[in-house]
Amino acid sequence: MRFLNFLTHEFFTLTILLFVVLAVRGADPEKREKELLQQLKSSHLSENEKIIVWYNLASVYIGYKPDKARLYANKLGQSSIELARQYGCMTMAGITLNEGKYDSTELYLKEALSRFHSSFSDDAKMGSEIYNRFGHLYTVRSSSDNAIKHYLKALSYSEIIDDYAQMCAICTNISYLYGQVGAEINIKLEYAYKALGYAEKSKDIWAMEQAYSMLGNTLQEADSTEKALEYQLKGLELSRKMKSEQKECFAALNIGCNYLQINELEKAEKYFLMALDLSKRNSLKRPEAYILSCLADVYREKKQYDKSGFYVEEAMQKKGALSDSEQLDVYLAAINLSVVKGDLGDFEKYFEAYSNQLEKVHNTVIHEKMVELETQYETEKKEKRISELKSNQFYTILIGGIGFVALLALALTLFFRNRLVNSKKSLAEQKVAQMEQEKRLITIQAVLDGETNERSRLARDLHDGLGGMLSVVKLNLNGIKSGAFVGDEDVVRFAKALTLLDDSIKELRRVAHHMMPESLLKYGLKASLTDFCNDIPSTEFHYFGNNDRLDSQLEIIIYRAAHELVNNALRHANATKINLQLVQEIDRISLTVQDDGKGFDPDAVKDGMGLENINKRVASLDGKMSIYSSPDSGTEINIEFQLN
Repeated sequence: MRFLNFLTHEFFTLTILLFVVLAVRGADPEKREKELLQQLKSSHLSENEKIIVWYNLASVYIGYKPDKARLYANKLGQSSIELARQYGCMTMAGITLNEGKYDSTELYLKEALSRFHSSFSDDAKMGSEIYNRFGHLYTVRSSSDNAIKHYLKALSYSEIIDDYAQMCAICTNISYLYGQVGAEINIKLEYAYKALGYAEKSKDIWAMEQAYSMLGNTLQEADSTEKALEYQLKGLELSRKMKSEQKECFAALNIGCNYLQINELEKAEKYFLMALDLSKRNSLKRPEAYILSCLADVYREKKQYDKSGFYVEEAMQKKGALSDSEQLDVYLAAINLSVVKGDLGDFEKYFEAYSNQLEKVHNTVIHEKMVELETQYETEKKEKRISELKSNQFYTILIGGIGFVALLALALTLFFRNRLVNSKKSLAEQKVAQMEQEKRLITIQAVLDGETNERSRLARDLHDGLGGMLSVVKLNLNGIKSGAFVGDEDVVRFAKALTLLDDSIKELRRVAHHMMPESLLKYGLKASLTDFCNDIPSTEFHYFGNNDRLDSQLEIIIYRAAHELVNNALRHANATKINLQLVQEIDRISLTVQDDGKGFDPDAVKDGMGLENINKRVASLDGKMSIYSSPDSGTEINIEFQLN
């Protein structure tokens, strides 16, 4: 089982490198890079969308182009937007983790976690990524318990958003870590199978390859060789589809170890040679050294001692790429070969080297444990001192607090007493002002009602009285014309008189109509303003919104305001083009009159042109009138009412 110790650790290290940011990786980093760079060229991206693209690019670059990852991390970190700074901090955590600068990684992650809880706690995706990286950090620091705790937290956030690819990677890591803490193989298998289930749901080829490889290695450890090979071969096939020679190398190495374990030497040789070729092509020094020692074992079992010796020498030359504990396997391969060859000299040399290396490994483990205990002791000592200081400060704070509360109570009593007096005075003043305002509104409303009634009466009198009389005069004149002899010259004058009479009747009816148009009373603003504007060639009318009827008083005020403003533009502004617009919505109605006339200074003209009267009428119904004008630049007047 010596093969599994190296392979599982090497596989897991690769997992951390490739799955630092799972949400944005793709099967092809180059393709993903092109997609994201193309998105950046879009002119329709909001600032937040641009920040997310930068973060995704930085995440792709972490294991692909580290220098560019750092460039985008700096760009995010220097932004004035908090979301960008958060993503910059998370990216730097990933970069420093891959560089082995673990203290820096911890600082970045703690800052990111603090900002997450204070400003982004609803973002489950962000929470999952931060806790996942904490898990990576504690894993490479060999703090398996802490790593498992943080991975489980990351898993709970990923489950909220059904991020199956992330859930697959996390379960893979948890499966590995349970092996590190000596858990039963069934617990490791439980999380390995969970990882496979999530990978299948994600339909992500990277997640599938990872799940197959991890499950295959775990089954190999559980002595389920046939099942292990089934999943390992599936993982190898996927790594080829992904065109990832690095992952293909580790997959072939795992399969070779499995075949060597069951003594199928030809197949073991085939896959080890395949893995060796891939490791050399991709400069994978660490697996290359290990593969050489595996080939030495294969050829020793095949009794091809010269070949075995060749690979032992190659492995010895490159063992520096391996960790201290992994170098023990290279020495064991050399010792085993010297035993079967009966070479006592080589045996003594390699056994002594093995013993020295083993002592070095033990010393390293003891040193790390001592450092861990010392750190724990210092932490406990600091916590005890802090507790004592807090206890001493408690009574001082309590006495000061009581005095402060007493002073505060006195100050609050005086403050609220004074505030109550001022409040009563303010309420009384507001009541008087309100009564005066209501009085003014009632007066204005009475004037408007009287004006409306008078206009209606006058319009009827003009139309029915004077209009009727003029019509009778016209009929009598037509009767005289048909019953009397008139000279040619008089005929012309008579015809001209009839024409003038017709024009007078029309003008009388027009004036009567505009004083109180019948269409306004029957059909509302749209119809009445359309009729009004049709009579004025230089005026255009536009209506938007619904055509629901309003309170009659409001309709009259709006109509009279439009009539007055258009007449002002014609008489005083010398306008050649007038645009009248009415917008009626559910909760408001607005009237806008624009003209291209000579304009005026609204601040200089307080009265005149009927503007003050219009403003009073609008204010009587809680409306608002705005004037936009300047000399030689035309005029725009907007009137708006809220419909409650």
